Amino acid sequence: MKPLGLILVLSIVGAAGVWAQKAPAFSTHLSQDSVLLGHYLKVSFTLEHADGRTFTPPDFGPEIEVLSGPNSSSSFSMINGESTQKTSYHYLIRPMATGSFTIPPARIEADGKALSTPPVEFRVYPNPDDLPQPSMNEEDHFFEIDLGDMFQGFPFPQPMPQDTLKKKRKTVKI
Repeated sequence: MKPLGLILVLSIVGAAGVWAQKAPAFSTHLSQDSVLLGHYLKVSFTLEHADGRTFTPPDFGPEIEVLSGPNSSSSFSMINGESTQKTSYHYLIRPMATGSFTIPPARIEADGKALSTPPVEFRVYPNPDDLPQPSMNEEDHFFEIDLGDMFQGFPFPQPMPQDTLKKKRKTVKI
């Protein structure tokens, strides 16, 4: 009777683990919802709680220039027995005209299912004063390290001039 009880308990625990898994989610995130003409923005397509295969990016169209992408990143964490998996595909895009634009759905196959993102809209406004692109948020510079003035005033070792080296002392044995 004990082996049957053990099998029953393991089956319930295994089933609870399967039921506790979160449903896959595929979403689109923009770094900002409006931009000035000539400036760029970051578009991220993020898949959570699933292992994605065959990512199909949207067709951005002729009025949006793709500056960079797809750049992918992925993470997996397990905290207190709860695992989280996340895969993102990032693009830097620059609109070439003013007006309202829609990012069409991206598609991915995850856990045997085809998922797609909802379309996302953003606006592009004229830039008559030709204002420069403001710097992005700190979180967007995760590969950039600014050491700033960290080494200013640090006493780096300098080579000693030859004429200031100490001469050997004479030793006298008694």
